[in-house]
Amino acid sequence: TNTITYGYDKLSSEIYATNGDIKKTLKFKFDYTGNPSYSFDFFSNSPSIVADGRSLHDFTAYTTLKLNHSDFYFDCLYYDIKSKQNGMLVKEGVCGLNTVIPVNYAEYIEGKINDIEKDIDSLDTSLLVSGKIKYLPVVINHNANGLVYKIYESKDAFLNDNFSILVVKNNRDCEIFPDNPWIITDNGKPFQEIEVKSEVMRNGKLILINA
Repeated sequence: TNTITYGYDKLSSEIYATNGDIKKTLKFKFDYTGNPSYSFDFFSNSPSIVADGRSLHDFTAYTTLKLNHSDFYFDCLYYDIKSKQNGMLVKEGVCGLNTVIPVNYAEYIEGKINDIEKDIDSLDTSLLVSGKIKYLPVVINHNANGLVYKIYESKDAFLNDNFSILVVKNNRDCEIFPDNPWIITDNGKPFQEIEVKSEVMRNGKLILINA
């Protein structure tokens, strides 16, 4: 099997995928002036459309893509979102999107991000900020394997965007992951355990590794 190589051709404003002699392209324009801005880059070694927005929420979203037969598909959506409404920081990914990339990819991405932002903003963090509670646990996933919590251990931790992820399995095993890790779920595998990833920078690119 030939390896598929992905890249971006600035002259023709196209993302391309080459597999042996076969080349497929997808119209894509860099947009540095919009809010969000759009660019093409690699996220954790996967080709991705990067949307960067600054408003009520500061966010960077990486929508990874793959070539499947003759179509480009969205594979995963990774998002790093900071809510200015309640101060929450969210770093998560959803894989198994399996969606043919629409012509209006921006509308698709922003629609997804908008739904996530509403979900983030529905959380009340005021008791922690006002000192009425000492720490803030937030259930972020509950499936057949158990519970996944995000924990801010103090008001200071919250104000400094410093959280841990606690995974509590049904057999009562617990594992804690400090230092703001990413949480990855897969739509195609609802019963699979959540993946917890740490981020590292390699050659100026963000890579996710097992936490």
